[in-house]
Amino acid sequence: VHGLWPQYQQAQSGSNQSGSNQPWPQYCLPDAGAVPEALLRRHLCRQPSAVLMNCQWAKHGTCSDLSMPAYFAAQEQLM
Repeated sequence: VHGLWPQYQQAQSGSNQSGSNQPWPQYCLPDAGAVPEALLRRHLCRQPSAVLMNCQWAKHGTCSDLSMPAYFAAQEQLM
């Protein structure tokens, strides 16, 4: 799953939330929003918790150039 994290690319905005231009973007969309209940239910059987799913989406998924459903579908496919 770590392969979905775009750690060797610049953030979509050219910098991450902290304003630095680090080669490991995170929190690309500060207002990413919570993972909807239906999406949580669909993927929770493969995730330790809803809290982790929300954290992974906010921190890494928002930088992946994937939609929220596509990000979790890619995780499912990899697993």
